[in-house]
Amino acid sequence: MVLCLLFASSVFAYDISDFVRDAKAHHEKKLGETNGLKLEVQGTVSKPGHDTFLIEADYYTRGKRWRVDAMLKDSGGNDGFPITVLFDGQQIWYSIYGMKFKASRTDVDDRVRGYLYWEEPAAGSILSGDETVNGRECWVISTPLRESDNTPVMMKSWYDKENFVLVKSESSYDKKPIQMEFSDFREVADGYVIPHALIAMQENAQVVSARVLNAKHGNTFTDSWFDAARLQGSDFPDMSQLMKTMQIFGKAFANEMGKLLKP
Repeated sequence: MVLCLLFASSVFAYDISDFVRDAKAHHEKKLGETNGLKLEVQGTVSKPGHDTFLIEADYYTRGKRWRVDAMLKDSGGNDGFPITVLFDGQQIWYSIYGMKFKASRTDVDDRVRGYLYWEEPAAGSILSGDETVNGRECWVISTPLRESDNTPVMMKSWYDKENFVLVKSESSYDKKPIQMEFSDFREVADGYVIPHALIAMQENAQVVSARVLNAKHGNTFTDSWFDAARLQGSDFPDMSQLMKTMQIFGKAFANEMGKLLKP
């Protein structure tokens, strides 16, 4: 009898495939009803010991595709430059410094994609349990990743059981622990709840804060918004704009962008 019960419990246990199935069905249904979403976001990006940068961004999503049009400004909120990141359903594209280029989807992308409130967990993820976080019942997803030097790390993500959106995540970046917490859960459409606030911490310092200021249904944009061929930029940067940006944001930010642009 005991063996039968154990067998039954293992057969009917909720696992990662069940989670992915239910989460995808939930988001596809809600985003289908709204024809996608446009979120207007405002926040800050910083690094311990360096200046804080302001960011104003529009985030568009429809189906698997998403796009971020952002303006990064100096701490005074004056000088700045635009950057666009686009996922057309297969490939990530950047438009920055007057050029456009493809970017590979690496473990780093998997680690930081929590800035989006939902995306299917990376390959190899497992459902490792359930916990209550900030009063919300959550599924815990564990995802094996690797640092840039190939060192293995484990990312843990807590997803709200009812709305299948991120509540919290823990991982590492540049071999330093990083934690993200999502809050202010509100409806953006009938029955579709997403977090409206995010804080990321590293080395006990806040490195990212973001807040959704406004949410609109997808009828405010067209499918062409996700067409990489329409992105501005060429194979070579606008050097005058590049130099101006480096002057605005300083050597530290230029070094970080150098890492991003490195083949």
